[in-house]
Amino acid sequence: GIQFLKDMQTGSVTDHLSVDPHVEGSIEWDGRTMWFIPITNLIPGKTYRVTLSAGVESQNQQRLSRDYVWTFQVRKPDIVFISPVGSLRELWKISTDGGQPLQLTNTGGKILDFGVSRVGDQIAYSLETSEKGADIWVIARNGQNAKMIVECTKARCSEPAWSPDGQYIAYVREDSVGTGVGTFGPPHVWTVKIATKETGPVYQDAQIYGADPSWAPDGARLASYDQSRSSIRILNLETAQSVLLQSDMGSPGSWSTDGKSMLFTNTNSQGSQAYVSVFKVNMENGDVEQILGEEEQNAVDFGFPAWSPDQQWVMIGLRIVGGSPNRQIWKIHLDGGDAMEITKDQKYSIGAYSWSPDGTMVVFQRFPTGQTNATPDILIWNQSTGDFRLLAENAALPAWWP
Repeated sequence: GIQFLKDMQTGSVTDHLSVDPHVEGSIEWDGRTMWFIPITNLIPGKTYRVTLSAGVESQNQQRLSRDYVWTFQVRKPDIVFISPVGSLRELWKISTDGGQPLQLTNTGGKILDFGVSRVGDQIAYSLETSEKGADIWVIARNGQNAKMIVECTKARCSEPAWSPDGQYIAYVREDSVGTGVGTFGPPHVWTVKIATKETGPVYQDAQIYGADPSWAPDGARLASYDQSRSSIRILNLETAQSVLLQSDMGSPGSWSTDGKSMLFTNTNSQGSQAYVSVFKVNMENGDVEQILGEEEQNAVDFGFPAWSPDQQWVMIGLRIVGGSPNRQIWKIHLDGGDAMEITKDQKYSIGAYSWSPDGTMVVFQRFPTGQTNATPDILIWNQSTGDFRLLAENAALPAWWP
């Protein structure tokens, strides 16, 4: 963004602005502040040079007398995860190049779950209290400056999810019920404003339940899963209207990069056989179409669909019904063609997979089946080379930290 002291001729600014290496994008104005919004992926580790050249004009025809130049480098993303699995759970991060992981928290093993900010500067996590509830805390990228954002005490507050602008966190609140410690009522989705710590439920109707909140990348909608209705509930934050997508899979789907669509799964029945299919919903008009799991593919059971940043591919767990009980991850073009099996070792069950922000890598969790006291590992797959790298052992729930 560039903030000007005067009202500018917007076309003049556009003509005199350049980015090297070239980046496709659009320009938006907020008063006297111009924002350049990239529509193609920036390259991690790459240095970019932004130039506003002399000659740009204001509304009163004053001209900029010299060039202004800024440079910035795109940070390489890290992987955040929980380790060890089971008791004594803490947050760790590690570079995608490997090396030694860095422990971010020291809570006595009381971490329940976490959410990474899309800005990349903070992590929110759910921390178990002495009364078996859970509060929401936030820490900086270096693991410092931990602070409580939501005090829940006996209630269990978990599943923190950051809004794209980093100003809000959506989370799930389960109030304590009865006299027993650690006994909770149904889940509801709440939000908290980071700056003020003001918090409250998303829906005033206490009969609307919700879990696993997920913001659209454009910040226009908030999805959650309503177990009581076996549906994904999607709230339009501008109109306050919500829609339900029938799904018995227990979680929302995967947003497109522009926030205009979502991929999700649901069980279909064909005679006496039930199988999982993948659907795409258009948020603008509500149209739903089935994209994977057509009738001739009924013998395929699909897992969670992870939409690629370029919106052309889906990474998805796939199991042949009647074959191995373990899902493997496949990369499939959105039109159903060009399918490629990524993982092939049937000794492992694969899950928790997601694309890197630039779409060049996939991180995932694998769990060895048929073993006593087995623990999961975290690996990364490089799309350009096809290589796998083991990042962490006895570790779970990997997430990208841009």
